[in-house]
Amino acid sequence: MLHPSVATRWWLYHLPHAGAARRFRDEIVPAGQVELIAVDTIDLEILDALARDLSPLHLAATIAGALCEDVLSAFGPLVEHRVLRTVSQRILARPAFLLASLYDIPFADALAVTLAEDARDGDRALLVGDDAVYATLARLQADRPGFRLMWLPDYAGR
Repeated sequence: MLHPSVATRWWLYHLPHAGAARRFRDEIVPAGQVELIAVDTIDLEILDALARDLSPLHLAATIAGALCEDVLSAFGPLVEHRVLRTVSQRILARPAFLLASLYDIPFADALAVTLAEDARDGDRALLVGDDAVYATLARLQADRPGFRLMWLPDYAGR
């Protein structure tokens, strides 16, 4: 399962573990070593993260527009080539909302956890690239036996 914090680092090189995120995208994904599953709004979640991170720069409209188009167009080919499978957030909304309110975590993170827990074969983990998100979600593992978390630097770091 792909958490937006991993894919966000494909564009924001200054974030911690961005190198590992790019290695994941450029080496591990093309080698077919992983099946990616994400919420169908992952591109919008990434745009939200980019907007928050880049807002102090006051990007020119042409640059902002090109960046937005780049993000939106990045996921189409992954879906078309069956590298990425997306799941509608509407299907996950109710259990994710309950999880978010129970554990006081952001709804987007709860969606990702719910998706990871929903995996039927039990051999799926949520790949996370952000230190704070990983620390927050790590505390859920003890209470939720169906949830497995994977740390990006451990998986794709060198």
